[in-house]
Amino acid sequence: MDTQKIISLRLKIKDPHGFPKIVDGSVPASPDELTCYRVAEDEYYNSDSERLSLYLSDSTLDAMITAYGDDAECRCYFEIAKNLGAEMRIKRLTTGTETSEWNTLVELYNYYKALSNDCKAQVKADTGQDTGRVGQSKAQTICGGWQL
Repeated sequence: MDTQKIISLRLKIKDPHGFPKIVDGSVPASPDELTCYRVAEDEYYNSDSERLSLYLSDSTLDAMITAYGDDAECRCYFEIAKNLGAEMRIKRLTTGTETSEWNTLVELYNYYKALSNDCKAQVKADTGQDTGRVGQSKAQTICGGWQL
């Protein structure tokens, strides 16, 4: 398991959400508030030494990196949205749809779902499957009626 690749992918997919930097090692005496600390596999802590909730495990990310390479990022967005959808169903049944926890989950779900859709569109544009252009073309007439 390549820890640096996993940390790099975690930063791209924003898991855990809200931390622009992840450091591999224990939480120092004077930690940075915007840094997440990876103590061990699947053990990530914030500056207050509180364990953070993850949407995808390190082994899942490693498997995605191995299987999909550069496309792992797009797959992760979809998986996170799927996990949030399941969490939303549980939260709706236990607390209802008027709570702040529900609204936070809905916002995160919409955020990751939009990232997944954007990533799919970008891959299509990069591979030439969808250039985003709309229009019609006509065969050119050259030298008295010969068409190309």
